[in-house]
Amino acid sequence: MSAIYHIITPSGQRLIEASTRAVAINFAVKSSVTAKSVTASELYALTKSGVQVEVAEPKKLDENQTKIEGV
Repeated sequence: MSAIYHIITPSGQRLIEASTRAVAINFAVKSSVTAKSVTASELYALTKSGVQVEVAEPKKLDENQTKIEGV
């Protein structure tokens, strides 16, 4: 079953039909965002230039961690 998701980006708004919120977001950003693994030397150069490593963790929806977004 799918739903219509309202996706808001810096470049504008979109209505996307998808099976989940994550699928809708992925579809909306796939042409403007890329991701790749970095080598040790790339990691060193990027962190030396001020780019910080961020840890991506699922958003906890309740105190007991029984509901986790995207799981």
